[in-house]
Amino acid sequence: MKKFKGLLAAAALVAAALVPSSAQAAPLSVPKASWPVCSTARIDYCVESATIQSIGGVAETLTWTPVASSKFGGLWTTTDWATNHAGIGYDGLFFDVKAANAFTNHLGADVLPATSAGVMAGQTDNPNYQVSLNPDDLITFKVRIGEILPGVSIGVGATMDITRDGQTLTFAGTAVPVAEAANVRQCSTEDGVASADSNQLSAYVIVENDDMGFGVDGLSGKMNITSNGVCNLSTPSWDSNTGSLTWTASAPHFKKDGTINLGVYRAVIPAADAAVLWGLTDPSKAASALTISVANDGTGKVAAIKKVAYKKGNIIIEHSGFQYSANKFVIKKKPGYRGFSAIKVRTCKQTVPSKPGPNVLKQKAGACPAGYKG
Repeated sequence: MKKFKGLLAAAALVAAALVPSSAQAAPLSVPKASWPVCSTARIDYCVESATIQSIGGVAETLTWTPVASSKFGGLWTTTDWATNHAGIGYDGLFFDVKAANAFTNHLGADVLPATSAGVMAGQTDNPNYQVSLNPDDLITFKVRIGEILPGVSIGVGATMDITRDGQTLTFAGTAVPVAEAANVRQCSTEDGVASADSNQLSAYVIVENDDMGFGVDGLSGKMNITSNGVCNLSTPSWDSNTGSLTWTASAPHFKKDGTINLGVYRAVIPAADAAVLWGLTDPSKAASALTISVANDGTGKVAAIKKVAYKKGNIIIEHSGFQYSANKFVIKKKPGYRGFSAIKVRTCKQTVPSKPGPNVLKQKAGACPAGYKG
């Protein structure tokens, strides 16, 4: 994936921060072996199904249409795409789903606009950059993941919800405006200008049954972070001494046209994870119990969080309208809140030791996960 090229050059980087980058602007070249279509020859990291749904419309099922001698090998589209999606600049979608690089099992999924020729739909003045995905379309696709155990995920999108069902993950999201950079310098100063702008959607999933996982025992694996700051969008890092969950995101300060590039982030933290991390056993009190800030490393400016809510079993933290270049996001306990509980640790042993994953887990909240007992 172009946003994640160069990620995990060394395994030691993961423990501190995983750094996806949009700085690689070279045309995407996908070998035929990476065509993301499930078949008897592809047992994991492939796409089983996909849909697209416009605002106010019904979900349309996408089908894989092979195109011989093309970079993508085909595209996911519909027979009446030209009627229902006229004028958006592409003829279907390509889901670039694979391990981030040859050195890791972590999963990346990039949603790319595709032409009928089976190649990425590029911008007129710079075909190396993709045209914008329609931000009004909800794109959903199911990925076969094999034996991996998903951990925390990061994404590029206005929304990116990820659910697991057995050995599949379902991704559902809408695209968000992204200011792309050709080099990291464009994202590190207050005068950086983007090389291109487009609406994009992608996700990256950290694998927990791998020695490079998030590293906090007992989490559900359903925490996800989304933002449009793709120059240095990291996974959260956890400091048990301060009780702080911290991650970073950066982007050019200005869009390509010279206007201010405004940022967005969204953190979805399952209630069970909040109990593990902070002892917050009443997630409906999240707004009173947690303090959230976004700080610009270059200027020291701090923008107040706009929304903290509890909905459908998740604490949802959203903020938009802040400015880049380099920003740090921090969630931690609010000193005056008295409702935190002591965290109990449960030892869970694997019922079938030969299965993938650690033989023993330290579960800090709730019952042992499936495949374990304690």
